[in-house]
Amino acid sequence: MNEIRKPSDIISGELEAGKFYRKGRGFVFPGKKHEKIFRDHYYPETLLYARFATIIGLSLYLLNIFNDVTMFPELKSVSLVIRIGCSVGAMAMFAFSFRPAFRRVHEWMLFSISIVASCGIVLFTYLGSGVPALLYHSGVMLCMMFLFAFLRIRFVLATLSGWIIALSYIVPHAMIGDIGRMELMHNSMNLVGIVIVGMSIAYMNEYAARYSFAQTLVIEEKNRDLKERNARMEQDLELAKAIQEQYLPKTSPSPHICAHYMPMEKIGGDFYEFITFDDEERTGIFISDVAGHGVPAALIASMLKITIASSGALKMEPASLMVHINDIMCRHVNSNFITCIYCIVDRASRTVTYSMAGHSHPILINGSSVDTLPTPRSLPLGLFSSAELTGMGKGFSTTSIGLPAGSKLLLYTDGLTEARRLSDPDSLFEYCEMYDAIKRLAHLPCRDFTRGLYESLVYFRGSSSFEDDICMVCVDIA
Repeated sequence: MNEIRKPSDIISGELEAGKFYRKGRGFVFPGKKHEKIFRDHYYPETLLYARFATIIGLSLYLLNIFNDVTMFPELKSVSLVIRIGCSVGAMAMFAFSFRPAFRRVHEWMLFSISIVASCGIVLFTYLGSGVPALLYHSGVMLCMMFLFAFLRIRFVLATLSGWIIALSYIVPHAMIGDIGRMELMHNSMNLVGIVIVGMSIAYMNEYAARYSFAQTLVIEEKNRDLKERNARMEQDLELAKAIQEQYLPKTSPSPHICAHYMPMEKIGGDFYEFITFDDEERTGIFISDVAGHGVPAALIASMLKITIASSGALKMEPASLMVHINDIMCRHVNSNFITCIYCIVDRASRTVTYSMAGHSHPILINGSSVDTLPTPRSLPLGLFSSAELTGMGKGFSTTSIGLPAGSKLLLYTDGLTEARRLSDPDSLFEYCEMYDAIKRLAHLPCRDFTRGLYESLVYFRGSSSFEDDICMVCVDIA
């Protein structure tokens, strides 16, 4: 069965979908190829109707043997020959409909069997007499309605068979003169009326089928274009993901520092960077969250990478680095502001020096004690120039504090704290389970700690799919 799957199989290069759509509402598609494909498409739909109509019609046709015997006792043998003969032909056609070869001849076979069956009933009006012979044209009308309503053959063949059946009744009776003029006129008008109504039904059936088919092709073509476009976008996203993975740190600068990053989509707007100094005990950690998601946020995150790399000695002083980044970003990010924190951890002196821009407060973990580091109020990067921030009393500042021996420092983005439980969207991880999980995992080294905290987050969420990027960096203090 040659079913149509792609518009490219149908619409040739010289024929646009819209033109095909308009012409397809007629009764012949442009080009033999297109017409053949429509018929191949239309065949499975008509086949079911044809089989159903054959079963119902066959049953009614055989049941009417009792009417024949009652109305025309003298024609009992004729009735059996006509009714059973036509029924055998119909049953043979029904069996043949399950063979692939039926596709090539199905309309002509339906056309032929409908004419033969109808003309068999017409024969009773010639051979019979009296009122029953006059009334038997109603059986012809019933056959014609079956032809037009159920067999679903195309308009031209349906019209041709309808007129053949009607004329096979009207012309011989008019020539023989065995029926009164008024009775013949009455019966003839009934048959002609049935043909006209049937033609309308056949017309609308084929019109709807061709119209629907043409619409389907246009929709499929648009869907194909969308799929191709989506495939290209997926390829671009895979490339962007590979690029993002390149500019994120591949390894940790120290076994005492561990990061965990999980973008919500293929690429994300969270970013982190490790900065090394000549003093191996000192490590700079930058973590940020760009407003928004996906490609725009990832592009801005890549700009952060370049800006930090070009900052030179400014990396030695957190507030100076913030000013440098902000003055560059405020000209480019528009509404995609950036929250971030940059800190320098000195494990030898157990101190952390940091500056923030509207970011989530770092968490200090010391045994069972879990506290946030003190931070001045600040605004995200990219909203105002550094001069404007200073004028508003919101300029960047550097804070330095000592850290207890054996403690942990946790930096993160708000995807961690604001993750919601799927079964209860009002429940946030920060207020429900985060601090309990941190206390429970505090004794573990940083790598196991971040893994355990992420697993607790997934368990709380009820899924590994999140509404925001997840990024966290944990530092073990000697």
